[in-house]
Amino acid sequence: MTQLQTLQQSVNILGVSTYSGVAMADTLVGLPQVEAGKSFSSVLELVLTTMAALPR
Repeated sequence: MTQLQTLQQSVNILGVSTYSGVAMADTLVGLPQVEAGKSFSSVLELVLTTMAALPR
């Protein structure tokens, strides 16, 4: 049973990582349309902070 639980954990981690990657790609595509006055680095910082807060 332990191997099955380990596999399930690995699949869950992969799912979160995949979702995060897709969210990041989607965000990067939309960057030219960010609010006026915001720099690329401030938007990227917000995205990375948000991604770090996602459950793993």
